Amino acid sequence: MKLSQYLFIILSIILVSCTNDKDKIESVYLEYKNALKIDNGQKIINLLDKSSHVYLKNLHAKIISSDSFEISKIKYIDRFNILSARSLLPNDSLLSLKTIDLFETLFSNGRFEYQKTLFRDYHIMKTSFNGNKGVLTLNNGLKIDFNKENDEWKINYKSINDSKNDVIKETLSFINVNNLQKHNTNAINTVLLREIGNKTTKPFNLLFWPLHNSVDDLYFNYHFSENLECDQNQTWASVNRPRILFFLSDSKLDKQFYSTFKESIEFRKFCKNVYSVTALTKDCFAGNTYFKKFNISTVPRIIVLNEDNEVIQESGGYFITPEMFIENIDKSGEINYDISNIQKKANAEK
Repeated sequence: MKLSQYLFIILSIILVSCTNDKDKIESVYLEYKNALKIDNGQKIINLLDKSSHVYLKNLHAKIISSDSFEISKIKYIDRFNILSARSLLPNDSLLSLKTIDLFETLFSNGRFEYQKTLFRDYHIMKTSFNGNKGVLTLNNGLKIDFNKENDEWKINYKSINDSKNDVIKETLSFINVNNLQKHNTNAINTVLLREIGNKTTKPFNLLFWPLHNSVDDLYFNYHFSENLECDQNQTWASVNRPRILFFLSDSKLDKQFYSTFKESIEFRKFCKNVYSVTALTKDCFAGNTYFKKFNISTVPRIIVLNEDNEVIQESGGYFITPEMFIENIDKSGEINYDISNIQKKANAEK
């Protein structure tokens, strides 16, 4: 057999193989598109690759544990998915269901995913692949990554969410520029309310609170931020006991300051069953009310109230560590706080 014939056969095999991979990728997309159309959560899960399952497991953990400050740090699409999941299912389901079962349930609910039509109602424009990786481009410009696993092409769900994140950023920009916010809340809430509607398993402001699945998390009764459309009375809805109020901004530095206290084991032990801890920002309605009430001009600021809501302690500044704070608060209610001594100690330890 001549060399040209060998080359022809080899090229034919490669061409057939490429055609098969192209057809398979597009077939998987069409299955995904149809599963979205009929809200078939089980089918959607089965079409996702291994890294997608890891992504969903991490997202499940955030649905359970993230408070409003943590939510404000992550991608817009992940914020949306966390709040959407919390709005559609009761806490006991979010806590008890395994990750696969949880997202099968959520994908089967037509209101969970942001802008399903972005992928459901558009057609394939181009399909390309290199080895075990493929990319499918739709005629709206959005792209989906594919990975070949055990000789089967699977969808990378994170690539879908990355595309959605770009779209949601454009939407939020449009809402902000045109002042289309509703319910005195910010743009992300407006998008959320538009997508999932007003039928939720819990009041809207509770969507920004963690599920408190751990006893150690219970010392933080409220987690307020710019994302909350909250009622001022809810700030005081806890049991009657002394309260520690954190007055914060939405800056990166304030979030780090807040996290330092929240993650301190000593502070957790100190507050557990003794104090009710509340984080407040000006953009929350309750926060704005109490910023005015306590005449807060600079942040971060910490105010401690007794059971009668009388101020027994006040402090401020980023130099305060949880341990320093604990050292300088007297549980008897007597003020023994000297900010100058704390500052001297902080400077001496640098």
